Amino acid sequence: MTCLALDKNVLFSGSDDCSIMVWDTHNNLLLTTLTGHTGRILSFKNIAMQDLLILEETGLLVSCAEDKKINIWNYQAKEVLKTIQKGDYFKTLDYINSLKILFGGNMNKNVYSFQIGEYLNKEEAKGGKAGEEEEEDDDELEDKSLALEEKEKNKEDELYELLKKDFGS
Repeated sequence: MTCLALDKNVLFSGSDDCSIMVWDTHNNLLLTTLTGHTGRILSFKNIAMQDLLILEETGLLVSCAEDKKINIWNYQAKEVLKTIQKGDYFKTLDYINSLKILFGGNMNKNVYSFQIGEYLNKEEAKGGKAGEEEEEDDDELEDKSLALEEKEKNKEDELYELLKKDFGS
């Protein structure tokens, strides 16, 4: 076992094989096992689960492992809603609810921030789908991408000011 997270009466345990066991704390029973990370053996070492986090407003589970992925789960449906991947593997997670920003830290002392508000749809959290994806042309996607980049930059500036005010610099 490498990490734990608790959501009311459900306990999550991450393992060396990258699986996540979901436990009922009232009955001490294993409810299910989630597999969404690649748990292969590399250089005589298991690629292990590193951290688990519950997003309280939705009940979604977030996991990171040495497979260089952060997964956002609807654990009741046993479904990965979103996978975030970078070049380094993530070691730890944290979340600022008011800004809907997920942080992932790695062994190289890097901290990445991800705006995840669009993945926190209450319908998805309860097991439903948000709807079919619509096909968009390249120009529309580029416009949306630029708008998201600008929005993320504004959120990062807002976060910087908030941290500067809290910690003084």
